[in-house]
Amino acid sequence: MIWKLPHVYWYPPPKERGKAKELFDRISKFKSDLAKIDTGIAKFVIPNLPLDLRIPKTETIPKNDDEKESWGYGYFHMTPSIASITIMSKFQNDVRNSEAQVVEYVTNKLEQ
Repeated sequence: MIWKLPHVYWYPPPKERGKAKELFDRISKFKSDLAKIDTGIAKFVIPNLPLDLRIPKTETIPKNDDEKESWGYGYFHMTPSIASITIMSKFQNDVRNSEAQVVEYVTNKLEQ
């Protein structure tokens, strides 16, 4: 029986079976959709959102291979299962906090 462990699910390099690219694309789209709601949101809220999609800095990622410089590789390659779950929880919380910041901004604008 083959177990689908989270780190294998999110970033297995063979045959593009991983979901890290899809996750990155969805979070990026979410962030850009928030920015499209209002120019004020794009100007004041988006730069301060907790959603940071930069590749984490680490010395274990070789700088000469494009695939190994990918977002999924940086977050999920050789990551223990429990750490992958923690990373996913972090992104869930970042999305919730981003939504809350946008709602707060819109509420403040309506009260003015």
